[in-house]
Amino acid sequence: MKFTVQVLRRAAREVDAILHFISEERKAPAGAASWFFAYEKALGRLADSADSFSLAAEDANVDDEIRECLFKTRRGLPYQLLYTIVGNEV
Repeated sequence: MKFTVQVLRRAAREVDAILHFISEERKAPAGAASWFFAYEKALGRLADSADSFSLAAEDANVDDEIRECLFKTRRGLPYQLLYTIVGNEV
């Protein structure tokens, strides 16, 4: 593991909101579990090679470097993780 991944509180709340929406609103608890598996797999990719992902379009709007990691669910729906790198922390 090259990087330590820290999930901010706000990001954790957004993950919870996505899981709730998929599980409760869409009535697809298995889909929520599948989404969470894809999300955790993406976090693993960040831990291994966060510096290899490209800059996000949002990077143009801020001083800090904003990168993106794209991941898809089993059904192919795309999601975007935005992050910064400080030292060895993502």
